[in-house]
Amino acid sequence: LLFGLAVFLTLSNLSKAYLVAHDVPLAFTLTPRLSLEWFYLPVTAMTLLAVVAAIGSIIFIIIGKHVSQTPSKIGFGIVGYLLVYGLVAPFWLLRAMFDVATGTRRAWR
Repeated sequence: LLFGLAVFLTLSNLSKAYLVAHDVPLAFTLTPRLSLEWFYLPVTAMTLLAVVAAIGSIIFIIIGKHVSQTPSKIGFGIVGYLLVYGLVAPFWLLRAMFDVATGTRRAWR
């Protein structure tokens, strides 16, 4: 009885494996199945801080434009902010660190 059950389960599992392997198209098995889970996004602390800082910066730019009542468009201010703090500020920091390391004092202009 036990041997018969083992043979039956083995044949059943082999037939299921054969059906799964031969009934699923090859294109489906080789293509990645990507899905976006809305309730799970891999967020690290650094990512969260970067998003909060970016949103806060944009909010402060909008508030500053409203307070100063400048007639320029807000897009120019955001592009300028990204250029200054994304491209120029790292070089300023590198120069400041080099000056501290070498003991160089620079005069304010």
